[in-house]
Amino acid sequence: MAALIVGGDNIEAIKDELQAQGIHKITHWNGRKHGDKNNVIPGNTELIVVLVNYVNHSLSCKVKKEARRLNLPVIYSKNSRHSFAGWNAIN
Repeated sequence: MAALIVGGDNIEAIKDELQAQGIHKITHWNGRKHGDKNNVIPGNTELIVVLVNYVNHSLSCKVKKEARRLNLPVIYSKNSRHSFAGWNAIN
């Protein structure tokens, strides 16, 4: 399974949690560069995680729109491993 994380700088705890859930290919866009809103969601992505504290509104809206078009699940979270407590990526 592959995931895209949008936003945040230090995402190691979230990467660890996703890997524990069986997601081993993780792409990260930190969202700080103006051109990040022009990035294309990788074709193998099966899950998108948006770190709401660390992403601007226009990038968040673009990702949400593309996720809907591609029929991908999106998780909106703070940059915290605790936000994923009890969550199961496989479902």
